[in-house]
Amino acid sequence: MLKNIENQNDGTYTIHIEFEAAELKAGEALSGTSKIKGTEAQANDYAEVFAADLRRAYPEKFPEPELPDESMMPDEGGNA
Repeated sequence: MLKNIENQNDGTYTIHIEFEAAELKAGEALSGTSKIKGTEAQANDYAEVFAADLRRAYPEKFPEPELPDESMMPDEGGNA
């Protein structure tokens, strides 16, 4: 994920998030821009929330997480 935070010199910051091709399904692209009033530290913190919101809003653009191999899971007795 690429993150760019730009000071607008009016008490606001513009946040631009762009997901890299390796994070997305083949052929997909996803980026977003938001504006926040506050400090640079607040903008930086919000950038992580904004990126998570984009992931939740566009789940179809991301590969399905791989589930662990069931043979590696402990059985009911606690043995692997």
